[in-house]
Amino acid sequence: LAFMFAGLYAGSLCGSTLGGLLADRLGYQASFTASCAALLAAAVLLHLFRPRGDWHASSATRKEPSGGALRFLGDSRMAALFLFVVVPNALITVCLCQFFVPLALDRGGVSPASIGRVFLFYSLIVMFAGPALGRAIDKSASMVRPLACSMILAAASVAALLFLDGMPGTLLCMAALAMSTSIASNGQGAYALSLPAAERFGRERTMGAYNVAMRAGQVLGPLSLGAMASLWSAQAGLAALSALALACGLIFPAFSSPGERRGRTRRCPPMPPGGPGG
Repeated sequence: LAFMFAGLYAGSLCGSTLGGLLADRLGYQASFTASCAALLAAAVLLHLFRPRGDWHASSATRKEPSGGALRFLGDSRMAALFLFVVVPNALITVCLCQFFVPLALDRGGVSPASIGRVFLFYSLIVMFAGPALGRAIDKSASMVRPLACSMILAAASVAALLFLDGMPGTLLCMAALAMSTSIASNGQGAYALSLPAAERFGRERTMGAYNVAMRAGQVLGPLSLGAMASLWSAQAGLAALSALALACGLIFPAFSSPGERRGRTRRCPPMPPGGPGG
């Protein structure tokens, strides 16, 4: 799985930059054509190299106690992780990377190639800071504080767009967001699996619920900012997102400190951040 996620990051790094360069030099049609060709190539490679054996679910996956999902979601620490970290982090990451920042730069007259370089800057920070921060999180006494810091960094990334104009504000936003992503992608899944609720519910179902929460945040991101921008203004929407992320970072530790079991759970691979191309 670690190799799979490394490939996802590498594809995100190369694809966002290459797409911008193709659109700038050859037009948007060339960029879409190259994307379609890459998808077809991925489908062919998947068919050629996929495992030929039959997949069998584990016995733990087949058995589900009555009301197990409700008890899992009703656990205060698991609910706090999903509501105050996973969903808002994915919401802000996708909202900025795949919605607001590209639109704002395009309206500011920035070329598609330069927009691609901005996301290259984001991806480089994630690739180089992620492993170092992951090792630091592994050595920390608790994952609660790093995850709370990731939300505060997400709030700072949105605030950078409010207080700085043009490319300087965008680069500072991407740097803070990349640091937030590096922390969250290393800590969210591992922290979820360290909770007693995950042991009762099962590792597979826990990571499935984690992925559902992350995808929900990714869907809500552009929708929420678009709705706030249409009702008020883009600046008001950004201010609301920054306040939301800051509040989540401050509230999360209050629900999450007790009951964490460090050192009893296998390290899980970092999850895709949902940024450019994710």
